[in-house]
Amino acid sequence: MRGLLAPGGAWVVTTSPAQRLPEELRCIGLTAAEAGSLLGGWSRGHWYDLEPDGLRVFVLRAQDD
Repeated sequence: MRGLLAPGGAWVVTTSPAQRLPEELRCIGLTAAEAGSLLGGWSRGHWYDLEPDGLRVFVLRAQDD
């Protein structure tokens, strides 16, 4: 994904944390470990809750070359 970004660009991922979803839907959310893996390898990564007990957005940026 990093290779597709324009310089200074960001990759934005919107999902629900798995623990906030009903059991039958947890497979479509991110666990804490998966969120850590998602943030790893990017020079800058932040997350924000878009709504209480709901969606979370991850904003990931690669180091500018």
